[in-house]
Amino acid sequence: MQKILPINLNTGLTTDCWHFMKLAPLLADDRYVPWFVERFIELEMGIWEGDPIQDFWIQYYRLEHYDLELLYQGVLEFEHFEQRDFSAIVKSTVDRISQGGYVLLGCDNYYIRKSEYYQKQHCMHEYLLFGFNQQERFFHTLAMKGNRWTTETVSFDEIEQGFQSGLNHMRGDFVGHYRLFRFGMPATSFKGVPQPKSRPNMYKILESVENCLSGGTRHVVMGEKDGTGTGPPKKFVEWSGMSIYDGLQNRISACIEVYPSLLMDRSIILGIKKLCENKRGIFSRLQYLDQHHYIRLQNRHIEMLNELCGSLDKLLLLLIVYHHRPGSENLRLIKKRIQLSEQLEQQALKGAFQVLYEGLNRTIGSC
Repeated sequence: MQKILPINLNTGLTTDCWHFMKLAPLLADDRYVPWFVERFIELEMGIWEGDPIQDFWIQYYRLEHYDLELLYQGVLEFEHFEQRDFSAIVKSTVDRISQGGYVLLGCDNYYIRKSEYYQKQHCMHEYLLFGFNQQERFFHTLAMKGNRWTTETVSFDEIEQGFQSGLNHMRGDFVGHYRLFRFGMPATSFKGVPQPKSRPNMYKILESVENCLSGGTRHVVMGEKDGTGTGPPKKFVEWSGMSIYDGLQNRISACIEVYPSLLMDRSIILGIKKLCENKRGIFSRLQYLDQHHYIRLQNRHIEMLNELCGSLDKLLLLLIVYHHRPGSENLRLIKKRIQLSEQLEQQALKGAFQVLYEGLNRTIGSC
């Protein structure tokens, strides 16, 4: 017996494993597109202060928030595996997929032959299983290869070993691993709700664009979460919307001027790739709304968005070049490109806000 559930690898959002593993199944069905169009618009950039920075991120939704799963509860039905399922994880997974459920497992990459960590070091990661072949004894999984999402097969035995090892890590170091429960580990299945909403909420999209235009900066000081609520304080700075450019221009640029290696060590280049994807995502949402007659998109809006996306692509390329060839001239070009991209986004978002505002206004009719 074999079964493969549908997957869409072209979600337009490739830089968040946890989100991609929800969106790839969801967006294989056009009924869930209106829900997606409302979301993944607002971005937040943050740093954990250090010498010079301990961590860097650009994200859509706060991954540290314990209610993160609520984001998907309008479109996905979740079912966490019971402890009795753990001892027969292959059978339990086959059963869930047979019933139309996608399965998310926390596995130790040490036992996954196609993993870069195979037989080298223990490393926990989530695996989305969306199909199986019982005769050949393998699962179909999502995989990232060459910076692109694709699919591959993993044997039943590797999943069994990887899952049991991951489970042992969680048991042996519960303090270090218990927050993985927030992300559906060690084992969860999910499927789309039978009757998703049929229309996007125009106001929700409008307000997200308005929030992007407004921007904002937040300074946070919090105690270390060490099980007691005490510990040395952590200091964070977070920028949202248009303020992200201020953070890039005045903080991140200063850091990479002294420590160019941070571009890779702190995944700054990956964050800028996410910024590029975000603007293309806003563009695609506006095109969707225009095609379905919610808004009236003009050529000038399309040109502004295309110019913005092109500018951010150039910024990403400049950062990659700077990583390999750091120097004052390349850094000057980076700062200039950040400034230009900021100006272009300001114009593009103002145009987007206007067409959304007019579209929303038309929904209540004229006097």
